[in-house]
Order: sequence, then C-alpha cells, then structure tokens
Amino acid sequence: EVAQAAFAAAEAALVAPEGMRSDGLRFALRLLGAALGRRALRVARDGAWFAPPGEDAKTLGRREAPRRMLAALAEARLEGRVLDADLLLAAGWPGERMAAQSASNRVHVALSALRKLGLKPFIVREDEGWTLAPTVPLRLA
Repeated sequence: EVAQAAFAAAEAALVAPEGMRSDGLRFALRLLGAALGRRALRVARDGAWFAPPGEDAKTLGRREAPRRMLAALAEARLEGRVLDADLLLAAGWPGERMAAQSASNRVHVALSALRKLGLKPFIVREDEGWTLAPTVPLRLA
C-alpha cells in the first residue's frame, strides 16, 4: 500500500509543469512502475482487460456489464470506496430499470463471471458492498 501511494505521488509529479520535470524523476518512475507492475493487479480504465500480478492480461471481450463493473470497482478502490449492489447495478446497466430480484441476480452473475475469469482472489465482499482487495497494489492502465 505504501508502494502504491509512492507510485501515485510519483505519477502525479510526472505531469508537473515542464520546468519541474527531471530525467532522474522520469527514470525513477519507470523503475518504480516496472516493480509495481509485477506485483500489482492491472486493470484497463474502461475495464476491457485485467492482469493479475505476474500474469498476462485477460480480456472481458463483449461482456459489457462486467467490464463497466470492473472499471467502477477499480476507480472506487483507488478512491477508498466500496460499491454496494445498487452502485454496481448502475455501473453495469446504466439507466436501466428492473425488478429488485432481477437487479440482484444480474449483479451477482456479473460478479461471478469476473471471479471465474480470474478475479476471485481480488473481489472482496465487505459489509457495505464489494471492492478490489485493498492488500494488492492496483494500477489503472
């Protein structure tokens, strides 16, 4: 978690105004990024793919709802939030209205699909909802 925070701070420094950048900073960021990339869960910003630590990327293909849910889970994790079923439903099926039982089934089936694709160790259920494991560094790509 400390390494993830250090990477986030260094990444923010990289977008500093041109006069404040240095070759040393860019080099350090590349080294840190490479080190974290091997130990981090990597997720595409749009949820189209993910790569568990030390593994190759796995694509979600045409699974639109799970893609959107994964993207929402990753963003929420970086913000320190947990997503309840209503928020996951809104992420996966934006603007759709449905019966409560249908909504619950859709969320659980999509979470199950994400787990079966390789995210089982990383999707964590907490009292308030779901999150990506806070013990694993996370990088959005």
